[in-house]
Amino acid sequence: METEPKPDNVEVEIAPKTEKLFGRSTLINRIDDGDEIGIGGSLLSQTLETKMRVDEERLAPLLADVQHRIDTLPPEQIAPWLEQAKVAVDAATFVKLWSITLALNKVTEENPDRALQRRRQYDLAAEGANPSIDEFLLSNTAECAEMAAFAQVAMQKSGVSSKLVNGSVLLDKNWEYGEEHSYNYIDVDGRPYIYDPANPIPTGWEDDQPRVLPRIMSAPADFLANIRNPSQKCFIECTDVYGNKPVYYGVNDGASVFNVMSSEPTAETSSES
Repeated sequence: METEPKPDNVEVEIAPKTEKLFGRSTLINRIDDGDEIGIGGSLLSQTLETKMRVDEERLAPLLADVQHRIDTLPPEQIAPWLEQAKVAVDAATFVKLWSITLALNKVTEENPDRALQRRRQYDLAAEGANPSIDEFLLSNTAECAEMAAFAQVAMQKSGVSSKLVNGSVLLDKNWEYGEEHSYNYIDVDGRPYIYDPANPIPTGWEDDQPRVLPRIMSAPADFLANIRNPSQKCFIECTDVYGNKPVYYGVNDGASVFNVMSSEPTAETSSES
């Protein structure tokens, strides 16, 4: 059967690399080598003056570690456990997110001075080139922004459909204020999830190292549509794929919370891209 050729004059709408959301939140649809990603700045400004740099050559050893873990964790061995535990995530995708989580866990230890040391790294770079993501990962000063940006690069390399959200999180809907937080939105065959690489789920210890699982949350089908509304702050109920514990991800401007959306994740409905 012959198919009709597409007209040459049909324009395909392509989303910009970075979309401005409510407040100073952003949605980054893709990260490329050399990009500079705004992550913060003065609370009195909507401009993200504080930036980090993506240098894939410097990230290569960490990305290689992720790929090695993917290669040594066959999805067919993980699939029975996921089914038994009623974790509704594709096994191949789960392996990729778990590999990223394990690679980050390897370079992230308890550090009570993390925030202060991280701030100094950005301050020292203020008059020169913005610091590269790997500088934070390898010095154990990375926080959610650096971890989610690394995860975005790693997911792009491994073929996971994903976006980076520099937004907010609300751990309890009764709290008055949320926290600025970076996380990843992923799409698996039309099923939307939130991947939160900065908050892995601890499961015990092995060889003096904490064992962790990736924090994956089922998200409602309209998650993207809601956070893309530049005129509204929102925290959207997402449920833990392991035990249905709710966490509220979204966008905010640092003010008190007033728009918490509790909705059942619609796994069968295709999400937006």
